[in-house]
Amino acid sequence: MTLFLAEVVGLWYVVSNVVGATAGGVVSFLLGRNWVFKSKQSRWEHQAFRYVIAVLVSIGLNTLGVWLLVENTQLQLAFAKMIVAVIIGVTVNFFMFRYFVFR
Repeated sequence: MTLFLAEVVGLWYVVSNVVGATAGGVVSFLLGRNWVFKSKQSRWEHQAFRYVIAVLVSIGLNTLGVWLLVENTQLQLAFAKMIVAVIIGVTVNFFMFRYFVFR
């Protein structure tokens, strides 16, 4: 979604990144609650509140990382997005979701 909005629609890549990360966040919550962590004991509203906090941190870190790579290196947006998404996904998102959101 990020690349589509930036490359096809022509939206500024920072805004495209926020929109793409938000859409991914909704899908991630549904998959995390129902499939990955099988965490249906807690009320979904409580998990959703904690999830929003975690996703805001993730979106901020993703957007900052993409901006830093695009502005300070010769990397194209697609490569910067992939690198940052993997780093944040493995180091921040998994642990926040597992131990804070879906505990």
